[in-house]
Amino acid sequence: RLNRPMEKAYKNIWVLFMAILAVIFWGFFRTYFGLFPSFDSITTSQHFHTALFLLWFLLLFIQPFLIKSGKIELHRLLGKLTYILVPLLALSILAVTKNQYQRELAQFPKNQCIANLIIPLPQLFLFLVLYLLAIYYKKNTAYHMRYIISTSLVLIGPGLGRAFIFWMGMTFNQAVLFS
Repeated sequence: RLNRPMEKAYKNIWVLFMAILAVIFWGFFRTYFGLFPSFDSITTSQHFHTALFLLWFLLLFIQPFLIKSGKIELHRLLGKLTYILVPLLALSILAVTKNQYQRELAQFPKNQCIANLIIPLPQLFLFLVLYLLAIYYKKNTAYHMRYIISTSLVLIGPGLGRAFIFWMGMTFNQAVLFS
């Protein structure tokens, strides 16, 4: 169980998760969420990728409430489901990245397409490292919680970058720099 000062400091962590999810929704609105219900030109791998990340956010919202309400065993059970969810997330990131690379090859020189991989691959690496650290420190509540929270922070970049491009008219390079 969390100690009192820590519990107080993180009791509203869901607000941070909601803000991150809102930024992601905003950034991906024109290229994904706004295409509902037809989802023209959206691939199965993109749908799978989105569904997995929505599951991740669902867990980010649910897990702190389970701890707060004393449902530790259910928290642990759902945490163990991430042993399946996170590898699937990683595979979905790789699939979406591969599709993006192949689409870009029709528009840009190969070296630029390869250079564009500098964004999703390090983010994937960072997400996985933070997740693995959270699992390694699962018996140290303070570390575990902070590493899990940090996984959500990694997810701001893709949504924010797209929001800068689609809603603020920034170039790709500017959006990458600012996000």
